[in-house]
Amino acid sequence: MAVTGSYHSIEVAKAPLWFYFVALISLLWNIMGLLAFVIQMTMTPEAMAQMSPDQIKLYESTPAWLDFVFGFAVVSGVIGCLLLLVKKAFSYKVLLASLVAVLVQMGYVFGIQQAAAVLGRDALMMPSVVILWGMFLVWFSRLAVTKHWLT
Repeated sequence: MAVTGSYHSIEVAKAPLWFYFVALISLLWNIMGLLAFVIQMTMTPEAMAQMSPDQIKLYESTPAWLDFVFGFAVVSGVIGCLLLLVKKAFSYKVLLASLVAVLVQMGYVFGIQQAAAVLGRDALMMPSVVILWGMFLVWFSRLAVTKHWLT
């Protein structure tokens, strides 16, 4: 199928089946991130009672703007993956914005708040996976744009 603009036309190539598999798995991954955000934002006193005093202090010292950044990161991640599934090139910019938000959030939590000192070194595993997957999604969406799988 050709997409015509005022100056040129671009042939849209058929995306391989594995593209949809990766996009779907990535959407599910980002939905899990969205659920983690909802859980964090709706923390009950009973759930907080299960936390250590240092964990409670870390949770309570998180600025509201960082919660916004976390929400933006996961919502834009979900939207970016949905855009991949419907083959829209704008997914690249949305996923790039999501990655930037993830880097700001994780940089603050583990750099400024020193969360690893409170939560332990093992707490770095999931944020590392989140950052790497975000980087992968930016690369993957850019690849899909260059291969003309997206419009």
